[in-house]
Amino acid sequence: MVYNGAGKTSFFLAINWCLYGSSSDNIKVVENVGELVSKEAVARAKPSESVQTKVELSFTHEGERYSVRRTLS
Repeated sequence: MVYNGAGKTSFFLAINWCLYGSSSDNIKVVENVGELVSKEAVARAKPSESVQTKVELSFTHEGERYSVRRTLS
């Protein structure tokens, strides 16, 4: 069973953002990249403290191994 609020949309937004950035060929991938940052991490951060999020993908395609990483502060 799949539940509402389980993070499915956030998971797919994170993959798209990692691969394509905030937009690709005039197609918006995410409205606000800040939506990918953990709300809990932001709530725990001190006013002057930076919060960082990172999405990292590793996959194999036609025998070649790839690793993609994108970070946001």
